[in-house]
Amino acid sequence: METLRKQLATPTRETDQQCETRYKQIVEQFTNLLKVQVGALSRFVHSQAGSIEYAELRQTVDQLIRRVAGLDEITQIDSKMNLIEETLNNVCEAYEQVSKALIRTQREAQGKEAHTEHPSSEDIADEVQDLENELEELQATHAEEMESMQSKFEYQLKLLRERLEHEEHRRKKAQEELQTLNSLNDHSLSTMKKTHEEMLAEQRRQYEEQIAALHEEHAAELQEEKKATRMALDAVQRAHDAELRNINEKVRSIGVNSITSAQTNISAESRADVQSTRQSKMLEQMSTELAQLSALYSAKCLENSQLDEKMSLLLADKENQSSLNDVEAQNRRLQRELRQKDTIIEELRQTVAFLERRAVDLTGEELPIKYG
Repeated sequence: METLRKQLATPTRETDQQCETRYKQIVEQFTNLLKVQVGALSRFVHSQAGSIEYAELRQTVDQLIRRVAGLDEITQIDSKMNLIEETLNNVCEAYEQVSKALIRTQREAQGKEAHTEHPSSEDIADEVQDLENELEELQATHAEEMESMQSKFEYQLKLLRERLEHEEHRRKKAQEELQTLNSLNDHSLSTMKKTHEEMLAEQRRQYEEQIAALHEEHAAELQEEKKATRMALDAVQRAHDAELRNINEKVRSIGVNSITSAQTNISAESRADVQSTRQSKMLEQMSTELAQLSALYSAKCLENSQLDEKMSLLLADKENQSSLNDVEAQNRRLQRELRQKDTIIEELRQTVAFLERRAVDLTGEELPIKYG
């Protein structure tokens, strides 16, 4: 009885509700069995109202009746089961006392019949026989009910054990699935992390190579522009110097011709002086204008060179901006992919958390789960 009570009182966490219901049903069945047994015993004992030998037994049976009647008021299942067990032991002892009393009564009747020829010996024998028959019926009924209860309890215990084995199998299967998902999740996370780091490193390397190539190209273009500008300025300077030399030669030739004319025509000396003075002024004015034109030409060449440099810088900046736009677009695409992968990772973590809660519900033990 104690073993059965312990087995029924300690169910697994998964079958706790069902086992508690079964346990309550078993307690109620034991209570009904006690009521039937004590009622039958009370009827038999009180039917022997004239016998002094059954007086103490009647008091015991009355106490058992009150105890069984008080079982319905007990709500604590374990206390109720302990009281039922104690009451069953008392009922068995009462049945043993009834059996002993009947045996003593039978022996006394047989002794009286052997020594006396009392006219009511047959009645006494019949009465003893009736009592024995009634006791045998009570014992048979008690044995049948106990056997029936035992078979029911064994069947229920078998069902509970089968259910326990089934739940244990489900728990192990859930643990295996959870471990598999954990390993797959860790592998997926590590693979995604490694791939992402490799992609970022590759993008960073390509970006640095592109920036370095743009810097080299820009420096080469600047050098070419400077070289071309220097060559153009040198060509302009040479052309300007050649033009000045030509003008000086013309001026000298004009001066030589004027001097020759003055020597051959002495009579027109005053007119030649005036003409020479006028030519000198014209030469000075022409030299001044040539110097101004040369300065303006040099300034325009320098301005054109500066404009060319600015244009080269603008073109280089435009190319750099285009490269930066490409890099930013690629970075945005990578960020979108990262967000998608983060969403997938979050879904995997939710799945793992759901399986963890399911395993906790099945086993009652939390499983250590590591996320990569």
